[in-house]
Amino acid sequence: MRSSYKPRILLSTVFLLGSLVGSCASGEKKDAPVSTPETSRQASKLAEKFFSQTNLEEEAIRVFVTSDDYELKQTGFTDNITVITDTSGRNSMGDEIKPYDMVDLFTEGVYKIELFKESGQISKIRPIKPAHISEINKLIADDITRLKFKFVDSEKPEPLTFKIRYGVQLRKKKSQDEIRKVLQENVRE
Repeated sequence: MRSSYKPRILLSTVFLLGSLVGSCASGEKKDAPVSTPETSRQASKLAEKFFSQTNLEEEAIRVFVTSDDYELKQTGFTDNITVITDTSGRNSMGDEIKPYDMVDLFTEGVYKIELFKESGQISKIRPIKPAHISEINKLIADDITRLKFKFVDSEKPEPLTFKIRYGVQLRKKKSQDEIRKVLQENVRE
C-alpha cells in the first residue's frame, strides 16, 4: 500500500503546483487574505445548487462537504432506509479535508454501495464517478464506511444496492508561501 501512496502525493502535488502557477500568472498577490465571508457564501450557494440537482437512478444519499461544514440529505428510498446521524464522523471528515484547502476546487463523486443482505452492513463501495483527487476519494470511502443505516424491516434490509453522491468543496485558506512550504515538505518525503 505504501508504494501507491507516493505517486498519488506526487500527482496531487503536480495538480496543486499547476494551480499555483495559474494563480500567480493571474496577478494574485502572494500573501493576500485567503478566507473571507464571501467564500463561505459561495460555498453555501454551491451546496444549494448541489442539493437541487436531479437525483440519479438508485441515488439514496447526497453529501456536501467542506472543511467547515458537512451536510447529508437522504434523497431516495425514504420508505425503506434511514441514515443514522453520527456527528463525530461528520466532524472528523471536515478535519480530514482541511489539509487539502490549498486551492479553490469543487469535485463531485458518485459511489455505488452494496450491503450484506443478512445484516444491512456495507459490503462494497464502488466508485462510479470518482472525485478528481485520489486522496479525496479515499476520504470519501472512509466516510462512507462510517455511515450506519436503520431499515424498516430489520429482518430483510432493502435496498441492498444504492448510490451516494458526494460534493467536496476545497477552499484556498492558505497564502502562497504557506502552500509552497507544504508542497516542498511533501516533495522531500
